Amino acid sequence: MNVSINTKFMKQRETARQLDQEASELAETGRKLSDEIYANVEAALK
Repeated sequence: MNVSINTKFMKQRETARQLDQEASELAETGRKLSDEIYANVEAALK
């Protein structure tokens, strides 16, 4: 989220767009890993 806030002020719009895309992809990967870890822990506790 911080990346998208900061890239709004960048003059190099193409670089800003690329950074926003990369940050979005990293966030999605993190969400997927988080969900997977949570499911594994929950299954181990049952």
